[in-house]
Amino acid sequence: MSARRFRLAPEAAPPPADLVGELARLRRLLDQAGERLRQAHSDDPLAAHRGLVISDAAFARIVDEPPAPPIAEPPPEPRWTPLAGLARRLGLDAFATDLVLLLLAGEVAPELGAAMAYVQDDAARPWPTLALAGRLFAAPPESVRRALLPDAPLLRLRVVTLDETAPGLLPERPLRLEPGVLGWLLEHYAPDPMTAAALVELPPPLLDAPLDALADSLAEHLAEPGAMLRAALAGPPRSGRRAVATALAARLGLRLVTLDLEALAAGGEPASTLVATLGRDAALLDLAYLAEAPAGDGASPGVQALWRLLQRRLEALLVTLQPPGAPVATGTVMAELGDPGLVRRLGLWQAALPAGHGVGNGALAELAGAIELGPTEIALVTRGATATATELTAEALRRAARRHAATAMGGLAERLTPTAGWDDLVLPDDTMALLHEIAAAARGRVRVMGEWGMAQGSRGRGLAVLFTGPSGTGKTTAAEVLAKELDLDLWRIDLASTVSKWIGETEKNLKKIFDAADGGSAVLFFDEADALFGKRAEVRDARDRFANIEVDDLLQRIELHRGIAILATNRKGDLDPAFMRRLRYVVPFPMPDAPARRRIWARSFPPATPTAVLDLDHLAGMDLAGGSIRNIALNAASLAAAEGVPVSMAHIGHAARREHQKLEKLPVGAATRTSGS
Repeated sequence: MSARRFRLAPEAAPPPADLVGELARLRRLLDQAGERLRQAHSDDPLAAHRGLVISDAAFARIVDEPPAPPIAEPPPEPRWTPLAGLARRLGLDAFATDLVLLLLAGEVAPELGAAMAYVQDDAARPWPTLALAGRLFAAPPESVRRALLPDAPLLRLRVVTLDETAPGLLPERPLRLEPGVLGWLLEHYAPDPMTAAALVELPPPLLDAPLDALADSLAEHLAEPGAMLRAALAGPPRSGRRAVATALAARLGLRLVTLDLEALAAGGEPASTLVATLGRDAALLDLAYLAEAPAGDGASPGVQALWRLLQRRLEALLVTLQPPGAPVATGTVMAELGDPGLVRRLGLWQAALPAGHGVGNGALAELAGAIELGPTEIALVTRGATATATELTAEALRRAARRHAATAMGGLAERLTPTAGWDDLVLPDDTMALLHEIAAAARGRVRVMGEWGMAQGSRGRGLAVLFTGPSGTGKTTAAEVLAKELDLDLWRIDLASTVSKWIGETEKNLKKIFDAADGGSAVLFFDEADALFGKRAEVRDARDRFANIEVDDLLQRIELHRGIAILATNRKGDLDPAFMRRLRYVVPFPMPDAPARRRIWARSFPPATPTAVLDLDHLAGMDLAGGSIRNIALNAASLAAAEGVPVSMAHIGHAARREHQKLEKLPVGAATRTSGS
């Protein structure tokens, strides 16, 4: 089950029946104010002209319809339930609540606009104002003045909108209810459109005993009188931080949603407006927010400003995710989580599976070791497997984990289907031995890093490998072989969609890629890795500084990555030297010698391909990489198929000339002799 995004509610229905009493009270107050106005101007010779615009009879009809039962003054408690709830949740005093009622009346009973204009003695002003509210509700002057101060709830939480462009003093300017507040009063409330796209509700948490106890402890601290509603959870990815945050919010009677700071800042709204809107949404929907601390200089100025303001002024519970050792704001409750380890991860899998699932403990332990998911992901993967598999097995869970990783990639990588096996590789013995060692290291990571304690904290748990050599020497094929051997998906990183000219976008894309594959359900393959992992330059301008930030971010990502990452390049010298320390293996892929080329030619035509007698020793004389040899074989087969004859040396010779033209190499030696044979 994927995370649910909030959607806007349908259009508001007619006002509920119990609003009629409040509107009747307002009509009575308008009637009384109108009568006072007439009495005050009874001797005014111009008073009769008021009726030219709004007649007394018309005014009487407005305030008399629909008929309403007598209402005691002040109104009996409780008031209309949504209005009383709004006042309680947002901390509105009696006058502010009455002002909201007046603004609501202007929306749901527009005929009252004429009555408001009459009472304000201005037919051109048929809208609610602060001065009108003070007059109708006989509020103390201090309450009226305080209602629209910047730090009062009405403006601080974006309950009302004041027309800043209208002429005149503030008490006479038009006021309107914010659409979100109007929707909440009419029981059709949803988060404000400016923030709704950045909110994602998290699924129910999956907890083991340590995580459950931590959520209880944090909830006790935050429930204390005067406690600042801020909590910071530090720890590596997949340590259970989101599960603890969700459980913490639930213990306080709140629902946790994640905040996409990039999406919020990209909307262009001022940070103060966003924070006020989030605070109002939290109060009206019982929400708490989860935000990940931005990564230092890599974050845009808009994100950094929003982050700072959220921590200072957000009127809601804010839980932040931070790397270990990061500083937190004063008053924040801090907790640090460690890696759950194999035993606890196995317990989480067992807790997530439905009763009678039938997955053996051995298979489940193998899965828990091979795919290092956190509690939130384990819950999502288990639900996905249960919903799609006819039988819940370890393999069904593994497939669901792969689907989860594929969704998280977000189109930034190409999924390759590994088909090549060890027999498809034609490489020197030492290179083949290195590849077998890498496969063994990948299979033994659980024991070495977990049971034997060889992991250096959160670092060094992954397996980073560099394949280096000319194009066409088998680097991609070797990556396929390893992925197939380990039964993992192979994802080739699409540099065109990953690298961005916009500051911070490349790091954001790489974070998404590494986070998706960090659990170990995939092998990441960075082809032409020198384009990403190049040397840092001397800083001469802002462009150099941000380019170096990208390289620094990659260095950290590679070091913290828990899965398998394969970097391939034919320009090893262009890589930043700092990457070499973070690589477990460097595998050379040399150009094949003549015996190796002969073996490649022998495997280039499957048994089903009809061939004439081919002189393999003769063909091995062409100094080409394996990729070029396969291209020649394929093109030669296409020529033969077009003629309806078996593949001959003549077809191969023609295809070889084309390949040399493509490579801008002269067809000498064996290639020349083949073309003439």
